[in-house]
Amino acid sequence: PGLGGSAEIVRFPIPDEHLPACPLGGDEARETAYRMSRDDESSPHCPNEQSISEMKKILDRIDTALDVGQNVYVHCWGGSGRTGTVVGCWLRRHGLFAVDEVLEGLQELRQAGDREGGWKRTPNTFAQAEFIVSWGEGE
Repeated sequence: PGLGGSAEIVRFPIPDEHLPACPLGGDEARETAYRMSRDDESSPHCPNEQSISEMKKILDRIDTALDVGQNVYVHCWGGSGRTGTVVGCWLRRHGLFAVDEVLEGLQELRQAGDREGGWKRTPNTFAQAEFIVSWGEGE
């Protein structure tokens, strides 16, 4: 069974063979590719004006899709570096986790939602974790 409805796929540039099959179902699925570095170990770098602006665009796109009832699927090469950074910032934006709880909460969500890769640390790097923790509620 698919997710039903329509979907917005937020996909960072990765080869198609590395994107797991996801039965989206529904009437339509749109894919939005965002150009962040392919290297999970270096993206995003410590917060700067450009990385903050790009993250806001990504989060706005996710919120717009959710506001109209679409499902959102976020993925990158390994599913934990850039993906974890985006999801962590989205959680902070909406006040779903306090600053001192967001990294642990993100890891728990990763473990609960991924039968095969839940053991992976998310986000991957200190810089990514710092980026999430620095993200403000409502930002």
